[in-house]
Amino acid sequence: MRRFLLLLLLVLGSVVADAQTAECDSIDLADTIHACEGSTVTLNATVYGSNTLISRAWTPAAGLSDPTILNPVLTAWTSGSYKLTLRTLADFNLVVNGDFSAGNTGFSSSYTYAAPPSTTLVEGDYSVYTNPNGVHTGFTVMGDHTTGTGNMMIINAGPTPVDVWCQTIAVSPNTDYDFSAWFANCSSVTVPPNIPTLQFRINGVLQGAATPVTAAPGTWVNFSTIWNSGPSTTATICIYDATTVAAGNDFVIDDIAFKRYCDIADSVYVEVQVPDTTFFSHDTALCSYDFPIGLYSPAGYTNYTWSTGSGSSIGIPATSGGAYWVRSILACDVRMDTFHVTSFPAPAVYLGHDTGFCIGNTYVLSSPQPAGSTWVWSTGSTIDSIHVSASGTYSLSVTNSYGCSDTDEVVILVTTPPVVNLGPDTTVCNGSAFVLSSSVTYTAPSYLWQDYSTTPVLTATATGTYWLQVTEYGCPGADTIRVELKFDTFTLYNPDTAICRGQSVQVRATADADMTFQWRPTTGIANSVLLTPLIKPDTSAMYTVTTHMEGCPDLRDSFYIDVQPVPDPFLGLNRHLCEFDSVHIISSVDPPWYNHYSYHWSPGLAVDDSTITAVVFRAGTSTNIKLTVTTPAGCTGIDSAMMVVHPGNFAVGGGDTTVCPNSSVRLLAAGGVSYKWIPSTYLDDPESATPLSKPETDQNYAVIVTSEYGCRDTLGVKISVSPSAVMNLVDSVVIFPGESYQISPETNGSRFTWTPSGGLSGKFISNPLATPEVSTLYRVQFVTEDGCRAIDSIYINVNENALIAVPNAFTPGAGSNSILYPRKRGLATLKSFRVYNRWGNVVFQSSSFDEGWDGTYKGVPQPLGVYVYTIEAQTDKGRDIVKSGNVTLLR
Repeated sequence: MRRFLLLLLLVLGSVVADAQTAECDSIDLADTIHACEGSTVTLNATVYGSNTLISRAWTPAAGLSDPTILNPVLTAWTSGSYKLTLRTLADFNLVVNGDFSAGNTGFSSSYTYAAPPSTTLVEGDYSVYTNPNGVHTGFTVMGDHTTGTGNMMIINAGPTPVDVWCQTIAVSPNTDYDFSAWFANCSSVTVPPNIPTLQFRINGVLQGAATPVTAAPGTWVNFSTIWNSGPSTTATICIYDATTVAAGNDFVIDDIAFKRYCDIADSVYVEVQVPDTTFFSHDTALCSYDFPIGLYSPAGYTNYTWSTGSGSSIGIPATSGGAYWVRSILACDVRMDTFHVTSFPAPAVYLGHDTGFCIGNTYVLSSPQPAGSTWVWSTGSTIDSIHVSASGTYSLSVTNSYGCSDTDEVVILVTTPPVVNLGPDTTVCNGSAFVLSSSVTYTAPSYLWQDYSTTPVLTATATGTYWLQVTEYGCPGADTIRVELKFDTFTLYNPDTAICRGQSVQVRATADADMTFQWRPTTGIANSVLLTPLIKPDTSAMYTVTTHMEGCPDLRDSFYIDVQPVPDPFLGLNRHLCEFDSVHIISSVDPPWYNHYSYHWSPGLAVDDSTITAVVFRAGTSTNIKLTVTTPAGCTGIDSAMMVVHPGNFAVGGGDTTVCPNSSVRLLAAGGVSYKWIPSTYLDDPESATPLSKPETDQNYAVIVTSEYGCRDTLGVKISVSPSAVMNLVDSVVIFPGESYQISPETNGSRFTWTPSGGLSGKFISNPLATPEVSTLYRVQFVTEDGCRAIDSIYINVNENALIAVPNAFTPGAGSNSILYPRKRGLATLKSFRVYNRWGNVVFQSSSFDEGWDGTYKGVPQPLGVYVYTIEAQTDKGRDIVKSGNVTLLR
C-alpha cells in the first residue's frame, strides 16, 4: 500500500510540474532580419497563449520606436541582436475549490465547520454558504464575489489569531507566484480594532503587511502578495486572521487564487547592410512665370525621398528657384540627384485703367522699365511712351535683359459731352423730401451737384433751384431744376370707438391752416365743415372727413362709432329648492337683437358658469342671485331673484358595527318622515326607521330619508361579520415521565382559559408548557379580538416506561457527533454501558448517561469499523431494561 501511495504522489507531482510548465505562454520571433543602413523594419513578435500580461521589454532599447510593445519599429544603423522578455501571470489557478463551489472540501481551517443553514454561527466556527445572513441573523445579506449567487467561506472569528484557511500546493523551485483572495466584512462593525486584520502565510512565514478590512459590510476588497518559491517544491498557503478581539471580527472569503508568474524570452538578429551611393547633378534656368517646373528622378527605384519632404514619388513640382535633391533607393543601392534651378525675374508692364477723354484732346501711354529693356507698341513704335488721340485698344510688349517678357493693353475711348436731364420743375404737396437724378444712363460717369456732393442722386429738402454736372470720359454736361415743397399735413386722432345710446364723441384732429373740411354723414353733427365737431349719433356709422388744399390732391380719414343699447335683463320669480339640489336659471335681455352682451352672475361660486345667459344654481344656503349684463362700451343693466334653500343634510343614524356569525343587529335612522333601506337583504322591514338585520356575510346598507319639505338625505352603514373562532390543536401526544410538551395551537383567539390548570405553565396564555405527572385531558375556552368564542381540547398521555437509544454511527473529533452516548427519555438509572471490538474486547464501559466513548482505547484511536454495545438500566418504577446493538465508527 505504501509503495502504491508513493508512486501515486510521484505521478501527481510530475503531472503538476508538467501542468505548471504548460501554463506559460511562448514567443515566436524570426531568427534573422536583413535591413539597409538607416532603413526602418518592424520586429514582429507573436505570443501564443492567453495569460495576463504583466510587463514586456526589448533590449537594447536604442533605435526602437517603443521598447514596451510587441511590434516596435527599428531604425537600423548597425547589426545586432534584439531580445524580447515577457512577464505574464498564468491563467491556471493552483488552488482547488478556490471559489467554494464544491462546498467544504479541499482545504483546512483552525476553526470548526458548522453546516448551513443556521440562525447563529458561534465564535470560532465557519460555514460555506451562499449568504452570511443565512448562517447568522446578525450578519449582512450579500452575494458571493464570483456570481452573486454561489458559495463563499463565512467566518465568525474568535479573539485568538489563527489560520482560517489553508491548502498545500505543489510548486516549481525558484519561481514567483501570485497569492490573492477577495474579502468582505459581514458585520456592521467596521472600526478598528473590531474588524478583521488579514495576512497571507506561506510555509509558516507571514507574507506582506497585515491589512485591516475597513470597507463597508458587503463590499468585496482584493488582497494579494507575490512569493518566490526558492528551493521549495510544495507550499502550504494560508490566510491568517491577526485580530485579537472577537466582536466585529466577522468576514467572508471568496475566489482564492495561487498562480504562477512566467518569464519568457526570444531574440532576433538584425543584419544591417551599408548602402552603395552614387551622385549626379543637374542645372536649369527659367523665367519666374514658367514656374512650376517638374523635377524627376530616374525610373526603376523602389523608394524616393525629396528635400521638400515628399516621399515615394518619382517627381515633384518646383515652384521657385533653389537647390533640390532626391534620394532614390533600390535595395541597398542609393542614387543622389541634385537639381540647381535658377529663376530670372520677369518685367511688369502696366498701362493703367481703360480711360476716355473729350474729342480734340490727346493722352500719353507709358510703362517705365529697367535699363536694357526693349519696347514694342501695337502702333509699331519702339520708344518708351506714345501719344494717342483716337479711340482704340493699345498694347505694349517689354523684354528685359534676361530675355523674359510681359505684355499689357488698355482701351481708349474718345467721346462727346454727355446729356444731363433732371426733368421738369416739380411741386411736392406732402412736404416730404424729393429725390433728384438724371434720367440718362452713363457708362463711366462722375457727378457734381450745386452743394458739391458727388453721388448719382440728391435729396431736395427745401424749396429752391438745383443743378447737376455729369463728366464721362473727361467730357462734362449739366442741367437745372426748380423744386417747390408744400406741407398739406392732416392728422385725425380718434380711433374707432363704442358709446351707449345718448352719449357724444368729440372729434380730435390737427391740419394745415390753408385747408377746408367736410364730414359725412352729417347726422348727429351740428356743423359738418368744422375740423373738430361734436358728434351725437343715434345709430352706429363710419364718419369720414375730406380735406382740400389748392394745387394738392384731397386727403381723407375716418373712424367708426359703435352705438350700443342699454340692456334690460330679467331672471323671473324667486325659487324654492332643497340643499344640494340644482336649478336652471334662464335669463332674457331687452333689446334681444344685440349680440355682444357680456354676463356676470353673483355670487359666482353659486353657479356653474358666471359668464353665460343660462346657469345652473347649486343649492347650499339661501342666496340672492344677481345678474349684471354689460355691452363692450360699458352699457349696464341688473336684475336679481331669491333662491330659498331648505336643509338637505338632516338625517341621523347609527354607525358601522361588527357581529359574530349567526347574530342579529338593530339598524338606526331618524330625522325624516319616511325611510327606505337599500338593499333589503337580511332585513325584517326595509321601510322601518329601525329594521333588524341578521347578516351571513359583510353587508353595506344605505337608507334614503325624506323630510317634510320633500328633500332627501342618504346615510350609509356597514355591518361586518367577524371570522368564527378557530383553533388547530392536535388531539393527543405521548411524553415520558419528567418530560414536558409545548402546546402551540394555530388560532385566531386573543384570550384563553385552560382547565384543569395543574401541570401547565400558565392558565390564561395560548401556548402553555404542559408537564403533567399523569395523563390529563386539557380543555381551553378562547375568545377572538371581535368577541367570538369557541372550545377545544388536547389529551397528554404520560408513558410510565423509560426509552433508551444509541446512534448507529459516530465520527470521533467531528463536531456534535464526536462522542458516542446512550440517550434516554423518561426517568431511568444506567447500570452499565459497554462497547466491544470485533474480537470481543471491551474498549469502553460506563455507568453514567453523561459519559460516552470518544473512539479511543487506552488513549489510542481505534480503527474505523463496526462495534457492539450492551446496555443495562432500570426505570424509576423498578423495571429492568436490557439492550444491545451495533455502532459504526467513522473517520
